[in-house]
Amino acid sequence: MLISTDKETHAERFWHFCTNGTIDIQGDTATGRISMYYISITKGVSYVSAGHYDDVVVRVDGAWKFKSRAITFYFYSKESEGFTGLPPGTLPPKP
Repeated sequence: MLISTDKETHAERFWHFCTNGTIDIQGDTATGRISMYYISITKGVSYVSAGHYDDVVVRVDGAWKFKSRAITFYFYSKESEGFTGLPPGTLPPKP
């Protein structure tokens, strides 16, 4: 699992809202998805974003444990720009 250690990219403050997840169990492996909405402040700038987590969990000795978690952002924008609906790293079209 990749975890950022770059302190410059960590949010100073945030709210993280998640929906009820869906889960599919196949024997000792389960996959699931949870949608999320995330508002944050990084380096004094407010951001708004949304996306989902895709999880894989496995049963080990009767206990469920995370094997992997991947996050997909649908959009990530500065709050001052409003809802852009653009994926992270996408530049808005020039007027």
